[in-house]
Amino acid sequence: MRKPTPEGYRESLPPYWARLEGVVRWYSRRLPWQDGRVIDAWVLVRLLGLGALLALLPGEPGFAWSVGSVIVVVFLLADILLYQTHVAIEGNQPASNLRLLMLSFLGYATIVMGFAVLYLLQADAFSRRLGVWDSLYFSVVTAGTIGYGDIYPCAGQVVAQATIAAEHLVGLYYLAVVVAVIVNMATNESS
Repeated sequence: MRKPTPEGYRESLPPYWARLEGVVRWYSRRLPWQDGRVIDAWVLVRLLGLGALLALLPGEPGFAWSVGSVIVVVFLLADILLYQTHVAIEGNQPASNLRLLMLSFLGYATIVMGFAVLYLLQADAFSRRLGVWDSLYFSVVTAGTIGYGDIYPCAGQVVAQATIAAEHLVGLYYLAVVVAVIVNMATNESS
């Protein structure tokens, strides 16, 4: 469980933080996150769904495919971040340490897969035209902050550059939240 917060903590927060925390709490109460089997199934459905989208995306996607794919990816990324933030705020981490680590790894893999879809939609915006494997590889290298430099956005490709920056921010935020949850869990176990 979470450690108690000092008296007046919530009242001393600026209003925008309280609103953001309220959004996370609202979202987590609207979904069946209390049932572990539902969480496990949803994590797998997200990952496999994005994998299928990546594999089935046509070489020259039309407007409907592109917009639909972006909507799906943005929704799933928001879902991952909101759920992980909920776990960090509420302290409702899974009872099993192994399960927590597996769910966290699968969430990170889903983030990588989601950005791979976004890169594939912008295949011509890079130093070479990206295929499925190239977009997945580029997403792994970007999320891992490795940046080999073999694939890079062409000059003037602002959307591609913004997508790369977004993956860095999302990936770092996700890892920070996961580390906070694991540290909180380790601290509570040692008490």
